[in-house]
Amino acid sequence: MAFVGFKKMGTSILLLGLAVAFLAQIYGTFRAFKVSALQGILCFVIPGWLLFVAKRHGFYQPVVGVWFAGVVAIIIGTMSLS
Repeated sequence: MAFVGFKKMGTSILLLGLAVAFLAQIYGTFRAFKVSALQGILCFVIPGWLLFVAKRHGFYQPVVGVWFAGVVAIIIGTMSLS
């Protein structure tokens, strides 16, 4: 029964990581729309286009850094659930 707390904590970390990664991608897409509407639409259509636009227009590090933190939280949450 002691592992029930770890299960809830793992689920919380996993969901937090998903939310952080999702919000990083939404933020990056909004920044791409600020560059131009075409770039924003291409972010929705072409996988990886957000990384190209972010690198070219100088907001790569904040977007990818936060996204990577979300992925790390997903990994930690998944490992704690196993």
